[in-house]
Amino acid sequence: MNPPRPLTRFARMLLATAAIAASCAPNRGGGAVPIGGAALQGDLTHDDRAQPAGWAAPISADAWTVDLTVDEPVTIVMCSTTPSVNFDPRLQLDRNGVQVATDDDSAGNLNARIVYTPSESGTYTVYAASVGGTAPPSGASYTLRVMRGAVFDATCPAPGSP
Repeated sequence: MNPPRPLTRFARMLLATAAIAASCAPNRGGGAVPIGGAALQGDLTHDDRAQPAGWAAPISADAWTVDLTVDEPVTIVMCSTTPSVNFDPRLQLDRNGVQVATDDDSAGNLNARIVYTPSESGTYTVYAASVGGTAPPSGASYTLRVMRGAVFDATCPAPGSP
């Protein structure tokens, strides 16, 4: 068996460019959510499939994870950023395949907000979805943010407003 040939300069450049692009790509739905960090941007499409607890079949949803600590309340807010699409955000929080919280309209303008105090520490799954479980035909964009504390007045601006 022959030893592998060294990569050409062009091949090394392509690999380096791909690595840089991958590290800079925005998270477009799914992944880890930092507590107290900036809002993350997500895009909900028909291709996004997840099966939150209590749903009989997979739905159009992005599955995010967040590490929570027992007795430390958090507020999770999902805001539509798509003004021209009929999109009603819905949040669901699951722990070990069991739904622990859900919300549809608590953040104003059809947006979703969960205020939750975990009874156990660990990794939880946040499902960002649309009411009814189906993404709009053209897709929809949203922001997702997890804040420390029970922020009952956390609301979202109307889509398209500053």
